[in-house]
Amino acid sequence: MDSADSKRPPYQWSEEEIRRVGHRVVDVLARYLCGLDAQPVFRPVPEELAQHFANEPFPSEASSPDALIDEFVKQVAPYPFGNGHPRFYGWVNTPPEIIGVFAEALAAAMNPSCAGGNHAAIHLERRSCAGSPNWWECRRGRWACSSAEDRWLP
Repeated sequence: MDSADSKRPPYQWSEEEIRRVGHRVVDVLARYLCGLDAQPVFRPVPEELAQHFANEPFPSEASSPDALIDEFVKQVAPYPFGNGHPRFYGWVNTPPEIIGVFAEALAAAMNPSCAGGNHAAIHLERRSCAGSPNWWECRRGRWACSSAEDRWLP
């Protein structure tokens, strides 16, 4: 059967469901980020969980958003890299910036392609690159800028 209904995603999102799941995610993020200082800086993934991740078959059916959040809380959040922790000391990996978490959610919701076109994300991308201390390096081709007319590869 190749009807339009067969191509429809199995999970339909209503505005209310987006709010409900979004609020649940924000609650998880708030507990996680505000509770980091009470946790160890780093906690390695137990071998049995690593094996589970490596050997678990790819799902044949969709999972509910709540099941995915539950899995994140139980199997992913307890074993971070550690860079969000106040006692983390690292050279390159910075801690998460909370406004950045929200900005990433907004960007992911729009899912723009910055390869070209005349949409807001292109103009913001160009502005971000132009305001970068590395703008000159970008223009000389040492960084790959993602806007269509500024695409150079090193």
